[in-house]
Amino acid sequence: MKIDRIYIIGGPGCGKSYATNKLSRLTGLASFEMDKIYWHREDRNYKIKAPEKERDGKLRNIVKKKRWIIEGIFCSWTKPALEKADLIILLKCKKHLRAARILKRAFKRQFQKGQKKETFSSMIDYLVWNHKWDSNDFLRMEKVLKKYRKKVISFSKADNAVKFIITKRSSN
Repeated sequence: MKIDRIYIIGGPGCGKSYATNKLSRLTGLASFEMDKIYWHREDRNYKIKAPEKERDGKLRNIVKKKRWIIEGIFCSWTKPALEKADLIILLKCKKHLRAARILKRAFKRQFQKGQKKETFSSMIDYLVWNHKWDSNDFLRMEKVLKKYRKKVISFSKADNAVKFIITKRSSN
């Protein structure tokens, strides 16, 4: 199995960015965060979405590349990436673990220059959304991913996904 285009998808705080960054370092594949094209580039608090035309154009330019890792929580507007991916990794982890990681990440961002930052209000909204993720958004995501089931593999731990991909890539 040739694996040059990977889409890592899953709920908030499941390790998508961690897996993507690790894989990019180990494989040399360029990595792309869908949050960076979904949210307006000048927005600092995750409140202003990028215009759809701009967002979709950026996605099309990424998908045209021969080798990439895309990570994100989105599956409705990212169908071109899902279709082009050689492999789709679905990361699923427990709600409480996601919440802890969300809080840790938000805290760290408060001290990082140039990072988008959650407000207290947006953090509460984010945690509520995370709590409802499994019974709402995850079900919609699974429905979209059924179309691509032959190339979807689920993992509960990001490190296991990384090991799997490294093993598969080295066996080619």
